[in-house]
Amino acid sequence: MADAENIGRHQFASSERLFFDTNIWLLLFDCRSNRDISINADAKKIYSGAFKRALKAESQLFTHPFVISEFVNRLLRDEHNFLRNLNEAHNDFKTWRGTDGFRTYAAVVATRTRDILKCCRLIENNFDEPALLSRLTYFEEDARDLNDEFLIEICERNNLTLVTHDGDFAHAELKILTTNTNYFNRS
Repeated sequence: MADAENIGRHQFASSERLFFDTNIWLLLFDCRSNRDISINADAKKIYSGAFKRALKAESQLFTHPFVISEFVNRLLRDEHNFLRNLNEAHNDFKTWRGTDGFRTYAAVVATRTRDILKCCRLIENNFDEPALLSRLTYFEEDARDLNDEFLIEICERNNLTLVTHDGDFAHAELKILTTNTNYFNRS
């Protein structure tokens, strides 16, 4: 069971090792035209404040190429869907990638990604076959999200506290910082 703490009340320290989930990076470095995201403005403000406090405390922030890839792909897919719904982009994502509009937006996404990398240390891919197979089994038998299983493995292997708004980590033996009330309303 996860050891969850409300991030809004958390006092950060320089000794802390934090791993921000993709959903938090999307809140902090969002550049999508479509601002309709599934989190309220108060929570966004809390995560933004926590990020600033973590930086001020000189907490150690980490990310992984997997998370960076999720961040970039989500921003691009959301922008494409938004523009497609306005009839301003080709229906096919791969066709849209060849356009000037894509290149312009990709430059913005690349800038935001570089901003993330400026404040984080990159964790190398340290997955071995047994770890991968173990996470694949959790995915298969317990109907868990495979990407979430990879994040759990990364945090466990590197002694990291997960910062997330995703409620799917309650089963994980991790320390979690969140505003997601589902972690605190469990009986």
